[in-house]
Amino acid sequence: MIVFLQVVYRYVLHTGLVWSGDAAVAAFIWLAFLAAAYVVRHRSDFVIDLVPRGLTPAVEIAVRSLSELASLAIILVLIYYGWLFTLMSISSFTPALGISRAWIAVSIPVSGVLALIYWLSGVRDAVVAPR
Repeated sequence: MIVFLQVVYRYVLHTGLVWSGDAAVAAFIWLAFLAAAYVVRHRSDFVIDLVPRGLTPAVEIAVRSLSELASLAIILVLIYYGWLFTLMSISSFTPALGISRAWIAVSIPVSGVLALIYWLSGVRDAVVAPR
């Protein structure tokens, strides 16, 4: 909607919304990282089958466990380095909005924490009611 308003202002009213570019970028970044947490919650990420089907149950459990541990590692990296990036961004401000870039960067650790909660819930469900 922000981008649409910018186009209308620029080409119909022959003026611009100075803040619209920064706001659109911030909204897109938040949307992308929250969508990543949503994907973890609904287990709707894409899967590439590199391991052949028909594995023994023990090997299948080992492969699934390794995949879950890799997911956990990525989530923890998002939280840790996202927080460090947020702290580094505190003293940097967006040109048009005049807000700290930390408000945008904090989307990374926030989505990481949400993803961790959803990941833990998924692991709990897998342990309680395995496939």
